[in-house]
Amino acid sequence: MSKKEKRYFDFDNPYDSKFAHKVNVIKTYLQFLIGFILIGILAFKGLFEVLQTVELLAPNKICSIVQHFLDIHTFSYIANALAISAGLELGYMLFTNGPDEAIEPLMLGVTSAAFYTLSANSGGSWVLGVYALSILVLMYCIKKYNDWELGKKEQTINRPSSKYSIKIEDESDGTLTVDVENTANK
Repeated sequence: MSKKEKRYFDFDNPYDSKFAHKVNVIKTYLQFLIGFILIGILAFKGLFEVLQTVELLAPNKICSIVQHFLDIHTFSYIANALAISAGLELGYMLFTNGPDEAIEPLMLGVTSAAFYTLSANSGGSWVLGVYALSILVLMYCIKKYNDWELGKKEQTINRPSSKYSIKIEDESDGTLTVDVENTANK
């Protein structure tokens, strides 16, 4: 087995196994599914509201499914989708090596809480300002994490090299001159 070939269960480095990669793929597809379902529900809600606004949908002839779509609280549905997505991200974090995977689910969770607050209290609240500040702090943490390159798997250490340049010159009087120079510190 070559070094580049990954195994499903690598007991030396389980974070670099095929299993961890498969979990990431499953998480991504589940989040796509959540997004598609949310977009579909909100698109139907928007369509039914437009039809109701232009009076193509009579209020007394609305079936129960259409009425259900019209009764949807948009921010509440968005908050639920973000909360489920944050749960998936936090679950995936258990299969990764490093704290960088914990920051994004926290951002999703804070955003979800902000949408819950907004759906419950449409008049605004000082709590939304705290949520916005929390998201800014988490975004700053992600930026600093990336700037400091903490997420790199392999970090190189600058060590003095043992590379030398040897120059041999033949002098006219029959002597040899040998210059040895360390090229690593240039």
